[in-house]
Amino acid sequence: MVALLRAVKDAVTGIAANYAQTTVGLAKIQAAEYYLKGVQAAQKTSVVLVHAAFGLLVAGSLFLILEFAILVHAPAEVPARIGIAVAAAFLYWGMFYAAALYFVSQKKWMRYTKSDRMVKLALNGSARN
Repeated sequence: MVALLRAVKDAVTGIAANYAQTTVGLAKIQAAEYYLKGVQAAQKTSVVLVHAAFGLLVAGSLFLILEFAILVHAPAEVPARIGIAVAAAFLYWGMFYAAALYFVSQKKWMRYTKSDRMVKLALNGSARN
């Protein structure tokens, strides 16, 4: 009878420990999910801000470049010089835009916020449990 009670006690203890480990693993995964959703929202907001800043930069500098080209240069060479000024502006805008998008990419955000490590720990920890 004592052996039966001990076996039942061991079985219940083992089930409870397994349930606790599974619950902790699921909680870690859910916490990582909420954290990633927050990081994703922040990353999307930064992308919107970069696009807004780029739009303002383009609008303001295009106005200034065209005004400068029209007012300063000789009338015979205006179309060529405007073309060169606009092409140079697009080159500079493109470099700014590419660099900005590189730094606000989701891969970089995952690395900067260490979310990739959190996901690995949550998934590897739950796999062991």
